[in-house]
Amino acid sequence: MISGIKRSSGIGMLVILIVLCISPATKAQEISKFDLEERADHYFQQQRYDKATADYEVLHTMYPKDAQYAYCLGRCYLHTNRYLEEACELLKFSATRNFGEDAYFYLGQAYHLNYSFEDATLSYLTFKKTASGRAMKKFDVDYYLQQAIQAKQAVELAQNLEVTDMSVVSAHAREKAFPDRLPGRYLYVPDEFKSEQDKETGYATLMFYPENTKVGDYVFFSSLSKKGKHGSDLYRAQRVSDEGYSIPEALPAVLNTDYDEDYPYFDKLSSSLYFSSKGHTTSGGYDIFRSRYDPVAGTWSSPEKLAFPINSVLDDVLYTPTGKPNEFIFLTNRNSEVSEYDVCTISLVNAGDFVSLSDRDEVVNMAMLSPNGISISQPLMTSAEPEHEAGLVIEEASSVSEKDPYSLLVEQALHYQAESDSLDTEVRTLRRLVQGEDNYQKKQELIASMTTLDKEAKRMQRLADGKFDEAEALRNPGTRQELAKAPEDMTPHSTPSGITLYTYNTESPAVAEPEPKKEVTRKAEARKEETYAKGYEAAKSMSAGLAASFSIMNSSPYSNNNPIPVAAIPGGLVYRIQLGAYTQEIPENTFGGLSPVSKEQASSATRYYVGVFGSVAEARKALEEVKAYGYPDAFLVSFFDKNKISVQEAREIEFSDR
Repeated sequence: MISGIKRSSGIGMLVILIVLCISPATKAQEISKFDLEERADHYFQQQRYDKATADYEVLHTMYPKDAQYAYCLGRCYLHTNRYLEEACELLKFSATRNFGEDAYFYLGQAYHLNYSFEDATLSYLTFKKTASGRAMKKFDVDYYLQQAIQAKQAVELAQNLEVTDMSVVSAHAREKAFPDRLPGRYLYVPDEFKSEQDKETGYATLMFYPENTKVGDYVFFSSLSKKGKHGSDLYRAQRVSDEGYSIPEALPAVLNTDYDEDYPYFDKLSSSLYFSSKGHTTSGGYDIFRSRYDPVAGTWSSPEKLAFPINSVLDDVLYTPTGKPNEFIFLTNRNSEVSEYDVCTISLVNAGDFVSLSDRDEVVNMAMLSPNGISISQPLMTSAEPEHEAGLVIEEASSVSEKDPYSLLVEQALHYQAESDSLDTEVRTLRRLVQGEDNYQKKQELIASMTTLDKEAKRMQRLADGKFDEAEALRNPGTRQELAKAPEDMTPHSTPSGITLYTYNTESPAVAEPEPKKEVTRKAEARKEETYAKGYEAAKSMSAGLAASFSIMNSSPYSNNNPIPVAAIPGGLVYRIQLGAYTQEIPENTFGGLSPVSKEQASSATRYYVGVFGSVAEARKALEEVKAYGYPDAFLVSFFDKNKISVQEAREIEFSDR
């Protein structure tokens, strides 16, 4: 079991057999749940998170309400820089169940890497309120709090740049990432420049060694600090003869902090030192800084952090001029797993131009450093408005101008919504297949497919929500300002410390009864037209005045004396949350404090719902709370004039301008 964590039940001792890799080419092998958990925990304790991930994915899929598996899988995703939205969801699930005294700390880190800096700040503050003294000593939480604040400020403006080339290099071969035309080469710091502490600890890092150095020239590198701090400092050594260099000297305190400084490059043309630091005003990981040297006074200027998106929330290192005017090359692991780096070549022809960013999706898109380049002279692309989505044609160019802006936004939103709903249905189907699959290899393949489709479904949903928000802002002026105060895709959660934690909706795959895949066909259109003729405006106005009914109580309001009632659907447009479908009778208090719960008898099962909502925004907020409460498989259903319709049709009706 994981050190420092106690399980609240004995379910971990149940032996549940999982059949692994059964094929003619391999021997049938059986492994118990206990052994699978033990193997995963072994890798986890060794910090081999890539190895632990596959086993925890299986365990979490089998037991989605187990807070330990959610915690461990969330940390695996976090530490390998994969599926960060899922990491936020999993760590939030464990943190809100008080599992793991450091869960809120890692939740803060996951939010930070996902560019949700306000959520990160609130998570760190919650950790400070709830953590034990031992946990507080383990984590320098104030350091990470400051990073979140600095990162939020850093991404408000983006520098104009063009990414002219991008490739990938292994973390163990970073010195090979640079072109031959550089006036020197990167190599590992030789023993001649290493301190005794470097040699004793095996400290090894890269330095730039200029070609044709002359007497009086300096070389720059990093070495473990001799001040007793934990980390590395910047040093330099002067060439004093053709045979050798002076004893290395540490650069002044204006450059070296109590945290790591590394990867210096001194540009003679501009007398500028570029280096990476985990101190100063870093936004997270290593950020790139520049300091100018005054050879007359022998002083260094205060370091200036390079602008976003050159710097990110992860490691950005080895910033080097290529020899071409205004062109630089550097390495970053923001888009890679921790064992790899992206090698980015950028052009700063219009380096003085900046653009203001106010939307998180814009920030995330900009941080990815698209090789197509970023130019202020062209409209910024955001994830809510892609220029060309592969395989997706929203509207022919000839007809765009014929539609008014509101109708066009709604049509685009509905197209994205249809894509999201279709993918979500496939995810739920795969989830059910995973639960019934005994072959370990096939189970892992299904999980991989499910995860990929789920990420795409969420992306499409964000695109749809963005378009619906724009449409709503056009229909009801002033909405955009309200959304800025409390965005639709953020949900408040009360924590044990009394702090309200706002979290972005990151829906996990649902497994309850899947909705049938629907297209907006002629039949559906005919039914809508019939609905319009029967009194569309009257029915819609009923839902417009419908107050949302949903709460989470301390205990279940239902019992044998007060059973769950049969669903009574109001008229108009109504959204509900389906909790599940059961073929056998269940206790009346099954759903805890969720209220109001109702049931509907189908031919083969009884469906259970919670809440009544007049808008999809209210319904999605409640859905997030329901999932956090322990029902990750819950999903939205919708009714119009007491008839069940798809969520896509419901959104079309809600945003119709008839």
